[in-house]
Amino acid sequence: YVASFACILVLFHNVDLSHVVVVAIYVWDGAQVLCVVCCCCSPSKTMNSTGSGASFSIEGDKIDLIYCTEMELFDPPMGIYLGERVPAVEVPMRTQKMLGALDANGLVKVVAPRKYSADKITAVHDPDYLAFIRQVNETPIVDSEFEISNAAPVAYPFTFPYTTGISQSQSKSIIAKMGRYVFDLATPINRETYPAAVLSAEAALTGADIIFHENKRVAFALCRPPGHHAMHAMAGGYSYINNAAVAAVHLQNLANNRTSKSSCNTTLTEKRGRTNSGSTSDSQHADLSHNNHSDNVIGHDEKDAGHYYEYLRRSAHSTPGARIAILDVDFHHGNGTQEIFYNSDSVLYVSLHHTPDGAYPYFTGFADERGAGKGEGYNINFPMPSHTTESEYSRVLAKALSAIQAYDPEYLIVSLGFDTFSGDPISSFQLHEAYFVTMAENIASLGLPTLLVAEGGYAVDYLGQLAVNFLQGWNNGTARHACA
Repeated sequence: YVASFACILVLFHNVDLSHVVVVAIYVWDGAQVLCVVCCCCSPSKTMNSTGSGASFSIEGDKIDLIYCTEMELFDPPMGIYLGERVPAVEVPMRTQKMLGALDANGLVKVVAPRKYSADKITAVHDPDYLAFIRQVNETPIVDSEFEISNAAPVAYPFTFPYTTGISQSQSKSIIAKMGRYVFDLATPINRETYPAAVLSAEAALTGADIIFHENKRVAFALCRPPGHHAMHAMAGGYSYINNAAVAAVHLQNLANNRTSKSSCNTTLTEKRGRTNSGSTSDSQHADLSHNNHSDNVIGHDEKDAGHYYEYLRRSAHSTPGARIAILDVDFHHGNGTQEIFYNSDSVLYVSLHHTPDGAYPYFTGFADERGAGKGEGYNINFPMPSHTTESEYSRVLAKALSAIQAYDPEYLIVSLGFDTFSGDPISSFQLHEAYFVTMAENIASLGLPTLLVAEGGYAVDYLGQLAVNFLQGWNNGTARHACA
């Protein structure tokens, strides 16, 4: 009985293991074996992640969930699809459902986002683009064709750039900026958009700080609006600021400063400028449309996969600075995250999504988009067809996790979309509720300190249970990794 009680203390109260073993020895020799097994398999105060060199907590505590109600003040109006008005699906109830279910199940501790300086966001995004989102609803429309002098309470693009490279000048018209900085008709901007987007980014930044400074095994940034479609200087796909990208650059700078006090805090804009030696926006778009393939790029055939993972394994530690991996499991390709890191070898971007042949964002997400320049080989897309089953998805996920293991990152960021759920209104995969336990178990088994960043998922009535299943699966996977 005393031995059993000792095991409970070990598992749930982090009692000094040496004391527990001593108690067992004096009670019954046979109990010593039982206690030692429990001690070896139970979470202790800290454990090193495999290969990362980072120490992180795997205590049985609640997971820190970063969230604030002010994000829900942004309630977007309708979108426009094929000429028809359609109700918004990225609505405040999404995060409310997830928060309520996670809290009711005792899985999370709610943490408010911290405040950050603007340079944390401009490290990823064009300052002029951010100024547009902040000011568009206050800027009077001037158009000689219409007698309009007031600002647009809700901004949608009216026309899109149809050519580039003829002139170095850009129109100052606010209507031109709407088309320049927003790439679809589903991402309206009103007065609540910018404050909510900044709070969402600050939630991701807070999660990154929690993982880094507090050595937590996982944190969940319940971001809204989502972010993985937001590009360096364009909004779209309900995304305005790329939360995962902002967190990734912040984590890199934190980790680099930990190992060196030299000037490592280069912004992504500076890196892009050095790589592209031109307009950051235009040159980056060129990278997305033109790839120079080498022998060392990903092939999704079974015969090529092993070669590529070995390439990642060899090259991983040759890159100076911290390595970050982003795993995107949203139904839709994260075109924004891909664009932002397309030239980077210090961030591995791996995305599982519906093929662009029939799903948003339509123009990116093909398997031959593999990165450019120094980033060639560090962008991995796994496009899948409609009606992908759980077994099919699991096989692809295993390949994605193998690539991440080969890259050997110090930190993992998961762009967590629940729109792969079979009941999602704008998606077509066949993943059922229970599968999200399995998905999380497999990702957590990597044993990496991980920031979960909420992305899509629009089956509002199911989102709470999907989030609960995922975090329960995450705890299962963490425990298995501890016993391994």
